Amino acid sequence: MLIHFPDKIVPKAHFIREYERIVHDYGSAAHQWCSRYEACHTYFKKLAIRTNNCKNTPKMLATHFRLKQCLKFTRLSQFKSFYYFIGIKKIQHSSFNIAMKNVLVHHFGYINLNNDLFQCTKLINENIEYCRSAVYIINLRSDNEQPLFTQVIFILKMNEKWCLLVDLLNTLSCDEDLFAWKVNHDILPESADSSSTVTKDPQSSSITSIHSQPSSITSIHSQPSSIITTYSQSSTFTIESSTDCLPKSSTNNSISHQRDNSANINVPFPDEYRIPSLPNGLIKDIEAGSLHTFGPRYTNRQTLIDAISYDLIEKYKLFYPSSKQFDKIGNAIVKFLKLPLIKENIAIWKDALQAKLKRKRAENLDNIIVQDYHLKYSRAGSGRPMIIIQYNDDISNDIETKVNRLRDLSQIDVDTQLKLWKETLHCRRPSIP
Repeated sequence: MLIHFPDKIVPKAHFIREYERIVHDYGSAAHQWCSRYEACHTYFKKLAIRTNNCKNTPKMLATHFRLKQCLKFTRLSQFKSFYYFIGIKKIQHSSFNIAMKNVLVHHFGYINLNNDLFQCTKLINENIEYCRSAVYIINLRSDNEQPLFTQVIFILKMNEKWCLLVDLLNTLSCDEDLFAWKVNHDILPESADSSSTVTKDPQSSSITSIHSQPSSITSIHSQPSSIITTYSQSSTFTIESSTDCLPKSSTNNSISHQRDNSANINVPFPDEYRIPSLPNGLIKDIEAGSLHTFGPRYTNRQTLIDAISYDLIEKYKLFYPSSKQFDKIGNAIVKFLKLPLIKENIAIWKDALQAKLKRKRAENLDNIIVQDYHLKYSRAGSGRPMIIIQYNDDISNDIETKVNRLRDLSQIDVDTQLKLWKETLHCRRPSIP
């Protein structure tokens, strides 16, 4: 169309239909995505329908999680190295399979898995956030500079030493157009034996040491296992990796099974709620009267809310606290911060905790408590209505044929051009605002 009608068409980058060609030529069209779907984006519409998500799915997947984390850490003070953890508790030996136990014994020696080890759900070390089940890049391959991915299974602590028990993932392929990598586990669980998880090949291993102040990082990479250790002033940080550290039923199943078993134990909610243990830096800010650090978008505020929400879920199984319980928690927070005990202060922290628990419920949809509430109170088919447009392959092929005719035929009369223009107008119209 641009060739035959250069003066009649004004192209708009974010409404161009040929997304495949744009992505191939210029990479991910993150700056060209609009806030709604056009009629011809059939793939994204099907994805939105299947996931029951009416938002801009590709843009959310491309930018939401990593940009949120980058924004969070850019606002942190780099003159102070933050170190704290969230949701620490003891771990049972039944949470580990044989391969995991072999890796732990090989690294720590003889230990009592029930009494010596603790776990947490999130760890902040030197302004880096580590979460369970998250995937991280630990290094680049020496031959092709492809990233090495690992998935965190457990965040463990023993003798003031934090360790990451991770699964070393295998990078299968890279899509240069979408800037994405396809990964999976190094070997299938059923084809791996326990001895392969602790055997190292000195011929294939390489040692790299990076020294900095005030910490030093030593990394050892080998197949089929690798160790990465970080020594800092306040803690020692270790990553253990095994190709068979995931059980056959997958880590997610073991975690959900552990939650289901612990969900049967109900601890009564106390008459006076006690704030769980918090990092020393946060306590010092309270004692110094630096209450401005507990304002919106501050790290102390997020740490306090995270610790309380984790305590409510793990200890009391409270995904849906009652209004009286919210009042007790709000009173405890206000007293803990040494603020005036007025309704306005209590309401501010109650709203923050309610928003946090709402996000936690969305992250734990497989929990039996959340499922029971959904069955009891939710309505099937509720939500914003969505228009479903039927996609006809024959019509699309016919339009593509006509487009090719317009492009390939140089000697074409005006009447034929106008005819083809009118026939394709109804398909181009929905893509124009």
